[in-house]
Amino acid sequence: MLNSLETMNIKKWMSVLILIGAVSVSVYLIVDSNREASQNDALESYLESNGIEREPASELSLIDESEGEMTDETGLSPGYMAPDFELETLEGDLVSLSDFQGDFVILNMWASWCGPCRKKLPDYVQFHETYAEEAGDPVTILGMNMTSTEHSIEGVATLADDFGLPFPVVLDPDGVIREEYEVLVTPTTYMIDPDGRVVVRRQGYFDYGDLENYYRQIVREYDSES
Repeated sequence: MLNSLETMNIKKWMSVLILIGAVSVSVYLIVDSNREASQNDALESYLESNGIEREPASELSLIDESEGEMTDETGLSPGYMAPDFELETLEGDLVSLSDFQGDFVILNMWASWCGPCRKKLPDYVQFHETYAEEAGDPVTILGMNMTSTEHSIEGVATLADDFGLPFPVVLDPDGVIREEYEVLVTPTTYMIDPDGRVVVRRQGYFDYGDLENYYRQIVREYDSES
């Protein structure tokens, strides 16, 4: 038989153990709740950006071609010659990058399933109409469709018709452009000068203001060096 003192000690230790267990459960619930809230915030941010990380506006800077190494070697960094290609358009015409030497060329890598791509296509249409058509600037936009990731070319054609794309839509059924231009995310945009050199490489979408600002700067810098 346990005496009264032993009984009191047992009850005391049981109370301590129960208190410790309660505190442990509370800490776990708080940590788990914070982890879940953090995961929910990250997921919400991911969905809001359609899976594309974009630099904050304050960090967006124009790329100065003079800072790049001017070379005749092929590469993707500013100052390097952009890789040439020969691919078919939606209309069945063969086009190559070298066809447009002497023009500023904007390569917009996009896909029909890409939300940010669809959202910003009207900005490229507006840019084309403002600078290529109305102003008559020597600038060409090529819509480089990542066809190897598409369900069907018909879907690409339907989207191009829906948006009334006035510039060539170039098809990449074998993923040649994706590989050679290292298209890790869509959209990705390259700006190339009249000599065929890369001036700007941008992952994530451009809006109209970005397109205009980058274009105006690279034209000024190219003209000042010519």
